[in-house]
This record gives sequence, structure tokens and C-alpha cells, in this order.
Amino acid sequence: MKRLGTLAILTAACLCPLYARAAGIPVSGRVLGPGGTSLPKAKVRLLPEVGPVATARMENEGKQPAAAAQAITDASGAFGLEAPHAGLWRVRVEAPGYVAMERALRPLVEGIDLPDVTLEADAGLTVRVNGSDAAPLKGARVRLATSHSALRFAAEGWRVASRTALAGDDGVARLPRAADEQSVLTASAPGHLFLQRREVRGTGASLRLERAAAADVTSSATEAGGEEAVDSAVRKAGASGAAPASGLPSARESQARQIPRPPRLERIEVVSAAGFPAAGVLVLAEDGEHPLGFTDARGLFEVVVSARGETPITLIAEDGRLLETRLRASEARLAAARGGAKAADAKPRRLTLPGRLAVSGLVIDAGSRAPVAGAFVWNDREVWGGAVTDASGVFTLSGPEEESVEIEAAAPGYLPGAPLAALFRKGSSYGRTIPLRPATSVEGIVVDAAGRPVAGAQVRLKEHEEDSGQRRISIGGPDLSARTVTSSKGRFRLSPVDPAKSWDLRAEAKGFAPAVREVGGLEARRPLMGLRVELAAARKAIGIVRDAEHRPIPGVEATLRPAVSAAGPGGRRVMLGGPPPEEFTASTDGEGRFVVTGIGGGRFDLTLRRAGYARTTVPGVDVARAEGGGPAARATTSGSNAGAARRDAVDLGEFTMERGERIDGLVSGEDGAPLEGVKVRMCPGGGGLLALVTPSGMPGTGGDEPPPDGVTGSDGRFAVEGLRPGEPVSLSFEREGYVDARESGIVPPRAEPLEIVMHPASKVSGR
Repeated sequence: MKRLGTLAILTAACLCPLYARAAGIPVSGRVLGPGGTSLPKAKVRLLPEVGPVATARMENEGKQPAAAAQAITDASGAFGLEAPHAGLWRVRVEAPGYVAMERALRPLVEGIDLPDVTLEADAGLTVRVNGSDAAPLKGARVRLATSHSALRFAAEGWRVASRTALAGDDGVARLPRAADEQSVLTASAPGHLFLQRREVRGTGASLRLERAAAADVTSSATEAGGEEAVDSAVRKAGASGAAPASGLPSARESQARQIPRPPRLERIEVVSAAGFPAAGVLVLAEDGEHPLGFTDARGLFEVVVSARGETPITLIAEDGRLLETRLRASEARLAAARGGAKAADAKPRRLTLPGRLAVSGLVIDAGSRAPVAGAFVWNDREVWGGAVTDASGVFTLSGPEEESVEIEAAAPGYLPGAPLAALFRKGSSYGRTIPLRPATSVEGIVVDAAGRPVAGAQVRLKEHEEDSGQRRISIGGPDLSARTVTSSKGRFRLSPVDPAKSWDLRAEAKGFAPAVREVGGLEARRPLMGLRVELAAARKAIGIVRDAEHRPIPGVEATLRPAVSAAGPGGRRVMLGGPPPEEFTASTDGEGRFVVTGIGGGRFDLTLRRAGYARTTVPGVDVARAEGGGPAARATTSGSNAGAARRDAVDLGEFTMERGERIDGLVSGEDGAPLEGVKVRMCPGGGGLLALVTPSGMPGTGGDEPPPDGVTGSDGRFAVEGLRPGEPVSLSFEREGYVDARESGIVPPRAEPLEIVMHPASKVSGR
């Protein structure tokens, strides 16, 4: 068996029966501040998942759901909570001067040690909201949320909590925001068109909301007057004898294009499946998250829709009935105004909410087929609800009539069940049978070389892969392997664990080199206990960076990553499923010297970066694992204690960086308008396919997306620096809502800026 690290397993390790869980479910973790320092006196609350209707009402009142448990972090930043029962919960962490963070526990069925959460300092965001007339919009709702691209691999981990504020008399709203946060800003106000701005940057933003044409004859007559103005212009053009040139738009077309078309107020009437008015239904904007308001007692609501195209909205009732639809500006209202009637008298568009049905199902043990009592079952589209199985393993769950949804189940001592489709249909009151496979757990202690417990060490399991040359590649999706954090006594418990698989147990802590070893031979319902993991002190890697004239280069970012073990066509990097490779980074001083700390032994790829210089990568740098080990890197002997230095650091030698070139460019849409916030990424080589597999990320932390090499500004312009002269590169361009673009065979330097056109992505939906 290949040894992957320093892991000592006690010969006394044994298999013991699972013990019964106490009534409460413990939840623990640690809160850190910027830089990884402990953050005491942070407030931690365990909140129930509530529906969007209740959430919107509480946001209007500036409230949060009532906490089921709460705690204050101690001097080490640690906290402990206890959930009263299994279910769907959220942990929220907040402290004055910091941006609040949240983590969903979906579901929580047994005790969990959460990964560390780092609170970022609040840089603040001041938003000024004005109307079409530039007047401040008092009471405008402003919402700030993390962009979906940043959440792509963080569904199981900590995320910045969404924030909502109402503009004051001056039209200004203030929201907490981290300085480098990737966020989306949305705003709405009665009588105005919803506005969304992506990739918000800086500490201030100004939004201008378009006002809808007034809902009476005056506004419609104004628009009608615009049509008469077009006709008048056409008559004048005809009287002058002017005729449009071949291929040019007619006078009417030209005039029509110059007349602005303001958004319209579209009145909707929301009713139940039986035709009764549906009061208190939440209306969400096109992003499906921003609340626009609630229907009145008659089920009526006015939505501001674009005068061109369709405006998506979502309707949600308190009992979970949901309708997604699109509204188009009604010509009937304009026609009523031209006829002399008030537009408000025009018949509203009727929208019918689907019915709601309940189905029953059964949760069983996959092996014995016995019913599982106390399992938690939920609908993936309604994470605020759920059901608990009775003594017979039976549950009852409600859902939208004639729709198929995914239902999931979890129970203590079992692996989470695979999602199963359930159809809520009349006449069929019985749903699916959900089998759950029995799980096991892995328990032990983490110590240092002297046998002292290591508190706060990160311990996780990743499915073992044999080093056969073939790699299993997974794209996206959460990594559901178990992970935890050691207690103050260095102890850990990993659960649930699939006993049918072999695992790599990895332990790491600040100041120590990571330790990894295969763990196998597990049995269901019989935890493996008594593991002892010994962490060796981390080492340092030292090097010097010089230019072609042998002068030291200060400010170079030196990064060590585990050497690439798989590559795509042309030797390009392939990212396998699971956590992204760890990185160790340091910067050179005035003498060009860098010291990378916290690494273990092994092979690494060294990357050197600095503005004005070509990015340099040195593959396969060997760092000795112990004194006398390692074929390439040599131990340092500076200082009086050469033996200690030999164990602590290795000298990587000297590296030379050449002057680099840059590529400038402009990214625009199909209409020629510049696109802001486009992420530009570089990969070596002038062509061919790029083998790219998205990392799923470590549970709780999310698979961090590598930073882009450039981002377009408000003028659509970007620059990619650090390129080797004459060496072709390929650039990819990514922006939410657009099809990714790619340009290959770019050879720096270029005399002219690169011009890229991105096309809107198609949205496919259905039932």
C-alpha cells in the first residue's frame, strides 16, 4: 500500500457498536477574523429554515427568524450550539464591523463540527437610488447577494448572508459588504421597473429606476401622443418630397426608434385553483429572489413590466403554492386609454396558482427492509419544509399538484438517500419508498510529534483512488465526504461514512504538514475507533528570484502547489473532482528571497508572478519529507543549529524571470455595448482542446474558483499581463448570462487590442 503521509494507527483500533444519540443535536465550530486570527465575542445563532413569504415579511420589519439556540464565541473563537431536533437549519455568524456569514445544514440529523468560518471586515456599500426624474426614491428596496458564480461550488459551505435595506428620505441605503466580495445588487420601488446590477465593485453605487407610465388615461394618452408624433413626422417627410434611400429605415421607423418606450404597469389578479382571490401571495422579481410585494385582499398586484419583451415573475403562497410566469405589456390597457377609459379599469390578467396535494411514503433500511423511524424527509424545492417518519417509517409530504419534484431523506446512522422523483397527482396518495444504507463512523485523536493533542485540526475523508494511471473525473456537485474539526483535546469523529468504500483520511493544522493515509475495511453500524494521527512540524521552502542581469526582484509572488498528477490534451491541467489543490504562497523581499512556510514533503509546481515579468512555472520541485530525504531540494544549514535548520527548511535554489508582455482587449455584446465584469482566464498554448473539470470543493469551504487573469471594467476593456514574448496563449471569457467565448493562438505582443463579442445564453425551462 502506498504511504501518503504520516499517520499512526493504534493497534488497539477496534470496531464497536454504535451508541444511542442524545436528545439534542450538537453543532460546534470556530469563528476567525481576517488573517486567520481567532474572533471572540461573535454572535452565533441556529435559525430554522423558513419559507420565502415569511422571510420577505421579516425583511420588511428588519427581523430574523427566532433562534432555536445561540452562543457567543470564546477567546479562541469556538462556539457550541444544540439543535432541539433534526431538520433543516441555518447557522448565522455575525459581529460588529464584519459581514455576516451563514451555512445551511440540510439536513441536520446528528452532531456536526463545522469547518472554520472567516468573517471579512465590512467595507460597506452605499447605494443611491433615484427615479427617472433623478429624484431620490424613498423606501426603495435594495438587496445585495453573493453572485451565483461565487456560489457554484459553495452550496454545502459558508456563504455571505444576503442583505436588504430600504432607502431613506435621501434615497440612500447602506449595506454591509466585504471589499473583494463578488455580489449582485438589485433594487425595486413601487411604480418602477426592477433593476439588477452584477459584479458590483467598490463602496458606492448609483441606481436609476425607470418609472412606469402612470396607470390612468394621462400616461396612455402620452404614449398615444407619441404614436401621433410619429405619424406627423411621416406626413412632414412626405410633404417635403423626401423619400427614404434604398436599404435605409423609413421615416416612421426612424422616428419610432427615437421615441422612448417607458415600462408599463401591468395589473395581475392571483387566484387559487378554485378561482378564489389569493391574498398575501409574494411576488418575486425576475431573479426569483428579490421581493416586489404581496397581493392585496382581492389578490391584486401591479407589476412594472418592460415595454419590450417579457418580464419573468414568480408567485409564492405561504402554503408553498408556486407559479413561474412571464408578463408582456398589455395592449388592452393602452387601447382602453385611447377609448377614453382609465387604464386602471382594464381587466387585470388572471394568474391561477396550482393546487396542493399530499402524498405519503416510506423510509426503509436498504439491507433489512425494516422501517426507519425518525428519518427526515424534504422536498428539494421547498427547503423550509419537511416531515419526520413515524414508528412505521411513514411520512406525509405536500407538494405542487401534477408536478414531479425530488424528495430526499436522511436519518442518524444512515448515509443520505439519493434524491427520488415524486409525482403529486390526484388519486395517488402514496409516494415513493426511500431506502437508506447504513453508515459507520471513524473516530480518533490528532497529536503532534511529542504526543500532545492538536486542537482545531481539519480532518476529512476523501474517497480513495488507486494510482493506476486512470482517473475518475467528476464535474461539479457537492463533495459529501465527511469532515470535522478536532476538539480542544484533539479528538475527532467523522460521520456518516460509507463502509463500502476505501477512504483517504487527511489531517492538517496550522504549523504542521498534512498527513494522509488510506482507511478501509469498515463495517456498517460499527465505527472504527482509536485512530491516532501524528502530525509532523511543517517545513519551509526558501528560494531567490533574479532577473536576466542577475539582480534580485522584490515583490514576486511565489506559489507552491502539489504537482499536477493528470493532464489533458497538450499537457494542459485537469482539475479532478474533490477539493482544489492546496497552495502555499510567499513574496520575495528586497533581496529577492522568498520563504514559503507550512508545507510537507513531496513534489510541487512552483509559480512565480510579478507585474512586468513573464509568469514563470517550474514543475516538479522536490521538497524532502525528512532529514536526508528528497532527491532534489537541499536542506539549509544557516544559523547555529544546522540540524534544526535541516529538519525545518529546504533550499530550492535560484530562479530567473524575464520581462513580460501584455495583451489588451475589449469585450462587447451583440449590440456593440461594452460588457463589464467579464472574467478573462489564460491557459498556455495556442490551440487545441482544454481539458477542464470543475472541482467540487471541500465540504463546507466550497471549491474555490481560481482568480481570473483579468476582469473587464465598465468600458469593457481588460489587460492580461505576465506573458512571454512570442509564446502563444489562449484566453477564455466568462460572464453570467452569456455563452463562454474563447480565442486561441494569441501571440504577444499585439499591436492592436483584441476584440471579443459575447452572445447571450439561451435559457431553457419547462415542466
